[in-house]
Amino acid sequence: MKKVLVVLVLGMVLGQVVYANNAGEKAAAFLKLGAGARANAMAGAYCAIADDSSACYWNPAGLVQMKGREASFMYLKPMSEVDGLGYSNINIALPNMGASLVYLGYGQTKEYDNGGIATGKDWSASDMAISGSYARKINKNLSVGGTLKVISMKIDDSSANAFCLDTGLLYKDYRPNLNLAAVLTNLGTKPKFVNEANPLPLSLRLGGAYKKNLKFPTLISLDTNLSPFYVSLGIESALSPIFSARLGYASGPAKEGPGLTAGFGISHQNLSLDYAIRPYGDLGLSHYISLSTRF
Repeated sequence: MKKVLVVLVLGMVLGQVVYANNAGEKAAAFLKLGAGARANAMAGAYCAIADDSSACYWNPAGLVQMKGREASFMYLKPMSEVDGLGYSNINIALPNMGASLVYLGYGQTKEYDNGGIATGKDWSASDMAISGSYARKINKNLSVGGTLKVISMKIDDSSANAFCLDTGLLYKDYRPNLNLAAVLTNLGTKPKFVNEANPLPLSLRLGGAYKKNLKFPTLISLDTNLSPFYVSLGIESALSPIFSARLGYASGPAKEGPGLTAGFGISHQNLSLDYAIRPYGDLGLSHYISLSTRF
């Protein structure tokens, strides 16, 4: 078992070294916007939690925690006035497997010629990713999972495509109520627009999550992103059987909105509504709303 764990971790580290040696401009930045308002309210410190359908994004190994079927929809709207800009995410998960669709639309923009004169035409852009995930248990505590993503990006009449893989480990109850995780994301091909090709935003995250009964049942999570290096901390308290409050803090990346995050969740029977507010650099404070159902 130790050999399996060592091989998987070394593979992740090797992928991160490749990423570090190819630092520079990255493509498909929409892959970093996250999934689920619950996770984003906790600043994305979620890879060691990943106990719902958003595990397809945060850590596919977490899909082994699914007890039934779940479908979720998330919409992100930046507070800043960017007409037509919107990001949505749909996840469907079963025990050990899941699928997701991510779409970012940039709206319509007026076209200008080289002299700055309007041509009377509009152009648009969009990004989309479709993925399938699978997970399995290695033993009672350790699980491994993977997600295969197909990426399509369009700018006016030009388009680019790419394929990539996410892989994750989840070790439940390493100590009582303590989970540990490691996730490598976006290891794949370079999308190419005309003659320009840039790598995907490859990332390696290590995380931990600890449950503690304080005055209220509380979940504390910590994720460390190794390149670029930053730390995310999240906390969730179940203030009642139907209401949870969440806070988080991310120390980076500098250009993508470090700072405080917050949100809440309301659950009733098999339905859940979650909300988060999170800074995202030039996008301003962004609102996340998620709806999910278990069936």
